[in-house]
Amino acid sequence: MLVLLRPLSRFLMSELQKVRNGYLAPNDHQSYAECIIRILGDQKTYDDVCERAFTDLYRTWDQAVNEGYRRYLEVIRDYQAKSHD
Repeated sequence: MLVLLRPLSRFLMSELQKVRNGYLAPNDHQSYAECIIRILGDQKTYDDVCERAFTDLYRTWDQAVNEGYRRYLEVIRDYQAKSHD
């Protein structure tokens, strides 16, 4: 994926650096919005974002339920361990 290096008005797509599965923007709403606008404004970039999100982030319902179940078990074990201290 891509990293936002400077505000939208001052960068070109060639200045973006690729990273695996996301975009990084400075921690302010203007930069974040500009990054989203840039992604949505370029069909190739948008398609790349969609493909990588599906490949890297997609979970089936069964996977999500199993991950949630395992996490609940961890929380319960941690709570029980702390209540016995």
